[in-house]
Amino acid sequence: MGNFLQPVIILFSLLVSTTGAVQVVYAQVGETVNLKPLELKKSHNYVYWKFMDLQLGWRNHFGGKSLTNDKAWNNKLQMTDDSLIIQDIQQENFGTFQVSVSSQSPLISTISTIILVKLEVSKSPASPLLPGESLSLHCSAEVSRKPEIYWLDPTGQRKTNNDGSFSTRVTGQHNGEWTCVVAQQKHVKMSITVVDLSPAPSHAQYTSTSMPVTIPCSLSPHITWEQIKVKGVEEVHWQFFPRQSSGVSAVKAQRLFFLSLESMLFTAEQNRDLRPVLRPTTGNFTLTRKQGREEDAGDYVCTVKFKNGVTLNSTVRVDVLQSKSEQTVQLFVALTSALRTFEVCLFFCLTCIF
Repeated sequence: MGNFLQPVIILFSLLVSTTGAVQVVYAQVGETVNLKPLELKKSHNYVYWKFMDLQLGWRNHFGGKSLTNDKAWNNKLQMTDDSLIIQDIQQENFGTFQVSVSSQSPLISTISTIILVKLEVSKSPASPLLPGESLSLHCSAEVSRKPEIYWLDPTGQRKTNNDGSFSTRVTGQHNGEWTCVVAQQKHVKMSITVVDLSPAPSHAQYTSTSMPVTIPCSLSPHITWEQIKVKGVEEVHWQFFPRQSSGVSAVKAQRLFFLSLESMLFTAEQNRDLRPVLRPTTGNFTLTRKQGREEDAGDYVCTVKFKNGVTLNSTVRVDVLQSKSEQTVQLFVALTSALRTFEVCLFFCLTCIF
């Protein structure tokens, strides 16, 4: 009897069964996930996947495989050598998965558990937003043991709220991609659009009596005129504060142009021979003239008003150079123009990155 039991004991001693660590995977409805056991190796010859009590599929080292034809999983599953891919996840696909992997040499069997948790991410209200309007971001996981959840703003700065909710009154700095970070493993992007004007030049626009004058003003690159209309645009106009002999801009403004929202054409109120560069529907309200004048010096204010009282302003300072050497003037204008181009490119690049 003892001799008969000995080979059986040896056989069972070679078959080792272990239980792997529990993984938690977060996903949103409609996403595709790739479930992969941590300890799966190429030497494993047999893989079995289960969801609750349902056998989802199996494969072996001979190339054989099978997937369930259950209605809830129809056309959703794919199996590779080391993972189970689930496409277009729906509510009924969240839950606990088990994968059993085994090999013949040595005889090892490992059972791993993967919990697929539903993640909900939302914003209120929908974009676009005007500066000063309230924004609420929500990010939550449907699981009893709540993971760490927080938001990163478009610059990558972490917000202090760790419960997945964040509220603020927006400014132009809030425009861009926000990121919900869940348990340091799942990153969900949320795009927020804030209506604003492109930054005004940080330096004066220089011209002379023999050089063109350009006074820039435009919507931010991510904003369209249709979005402006949806937010209730009420008025677009230009004002001019001429430079006094003391070098200080006048307190009283001259109204240069206003935009007719019906014809979408600018109407001049002060005849200074300035003209718009492009049609306003492009979001570009820039003014120009072929030659500068001494009386062009001063501050130009581009204004966009909305029905709810929000006002966007962009102020451009224009200086008229006085020089005996026109070549020096042209070089100076060219350098400042190149600097402006660099600033715009840098702004666009930072907008794309963040």
